Amino acid sequence: DHQPATKGDIAAVKGDLAAVKTELKAGIAAVKDDLDNKFKDLSGEILKFHFKMDRMENRLNTEFSTKTDRIFNLLDSIAGDVKRYQREDALRGEAVMQHTEKLSNHETRITLLETKK
Repeated sequence: DHQPATKGDIAAVKGDLAAVKTELKAGIAAVKDDLDNKFKDLSGEILKFHFKMDRMENRLNTEFSTKTDRIFNLLDSIAGDVKRYQREDALRGEAVMQHTEKLSNHETRITLLETKK
């Protein structure tokens, strides 16, 4: 109660403190081990996720590359058709102009032939 502490009381308190210290060390070690295990598990999950993301990225890049190649091939084909149609149209225009010129020459010749008779 209000009695001075004896050497035995101090030794008992020191013993209790040593026990608490040992118990705290054990608790800290257990928490550290638990955190280490959780960190290892989390690291493994992160690596798995990263691997999945890499595979998905590769698959998407392959699909995108394939799709764009198909689109470019289609565009090349269309561009070739357009150029061919332009050439054909130019040739048709030239042929029409030649036919028109021949027709006008024929009319002139027919008129000359008719007047000679």
